[in-house]
Amino acid sequence: MNWKRGVLTGLGIYAASIIWGFLLIFSSTSIDLNNPIVLVVSLIILAVIYALFSLWYFRKEIADWKEGLYLGLILLATVLVIELLLDAIDILTNVATFSEAIGYYTSWQFLVRGGSIVLISILVGYWKSKKVVRKRK
Repeated sequence: MNWKRGVLTGLGIYAASIIWGFLLIFSSTSIDLNNPIVLVVSLIILAVIYALFSLWYFRKEIADWKEGLYLGLILLATVLVIELLLDAIDILTNVATFSEAIGYYTSWQFLVRGGSIVLISILVGYWKSKKVVRKRK
């Protein structure tokens, strides 16, 4: 497990997710962001982002489901650290309250996104390991 490459992958996922969020917000004049269809499409796009970055990580690393689990946990930890730092700044500068931050981290959307990062990393690691086995035969 190359944790430095994992953290770099996590930073890439965070940056790509922020870009997707900005694109969604700036086009929101005609889009209801609470519409279930928008939420599902957004989760699908985020899943593709997670998968692409996981594939990038496994390009130079040995892949299997266990490495995918380790990668997913590193990605989740990286994203959590960034989010917590930004929330701490928001709370200290009175932009947000502590209860708003707790509400964000306990929302079902946050839990689904966090779980999907780990699950998709496991699936990509497993898929890459099966792909390598098939090439060897």
